[in-house]
Amino acid sequence: MYANLKSLKFEASASGFIRIVLENDVTERPMTTVFTIAEAEHALKGWLGTSEFNPYFDDINYLTKFAGDGIKMQHFDGGCSRRIYGTEDYEQGRFSQELYFIFPAHQAAHLLTLTISVAKRLKAANDKNKADSEDLSVPYYQRLRRDYNTYNARWEYTVSPETIQVWARLSAPKIRVQFEREAARFYKEAMHDSRNLHPFTLKSDVRRLARIAKNASDGDMVTVHISPDHAEREDTPMSFYWWIEKNRQRYFNGGIIAHPTRAQSKESAEKAGLEWPEDADENYQHRPITGYEYSTHT
Repeated sequence: MYANLKSLKFEASASGFIRIVLENDVTERPMTTVFTIAEAEHALKGWLGTSEFNPYFDDINYLTKFAGDGIKMQHFDGGCSRRIYGTEDYEQGRFSQELYFIFPAHQAAHLLTLTISVAKRLKAANDKNKADSEDLSVPYYQRLRRDYNTYNARWEYTVSPETIQVWARLSAPKIRVQFEREAARFYKEAMHDSRNLHPFTLKSDVRRLARIAKNASDGDMVTVHISPDHAEREDTPMSFYWWIEKNRQRYFNGGIIAHPTRAQSKESAEKAGLEWPEDADENYQHRPITGYEYSTHT
């Protein structure tokens, strides 16, 4: 997980609403979305991974979804004009922006739990104060006056930048690429084999597996295992079998296969010094092999 969260603040009010204010590395200003206590309790399940379903929460111009990797937000501006990028012209209409605030949400779940608890206490005190001040069974001159400090009570907590940096480090991808059973030797030989028409393709295939592993890691170690696909042969470069291991389970698997390329015509075969069989025009598999190209399969 590559965290992009820059700031995060929780607010609770006596009216029973919870605000979450946050920024990432592309937002130009803090984004604020508002929830009721009931909505926040369900959103918390999305962060904890215990929700039966994962809805968007509608806050007028915002649609917000909670998940284990943070918050996904759809922001609708409600209709306006905006400058067309790279020009002096403006366009009118309703525009939306999709924003991802990526961070290990389970690290912040206890803060949302605390915010919900505070919001409940503030609302309970406000409701009691309101009920006491409007109790018709008590003479007007004996009723408690409405306490507007209770009515306007607000609590907030801002996560420190240092804490956000710790979250980012904890969730940063951790991977290793492990060559099994002499696979490293076969890989080096294949990279220098003259029959390998595009050595960089084999190298980029291994790098692609590393990227898959990085995307699968949320701070836990993910290992790419690479092993020979078959017994060593002189007539073809080695192909490879790979699998990605996460939490001691096979997460993904496939092969990096050396596919033969064949001469397209008799003239090209003769130019390469290869024999052109009589049935090669009708049977592609009988055409002489000019080299090999690697490709990844899953």
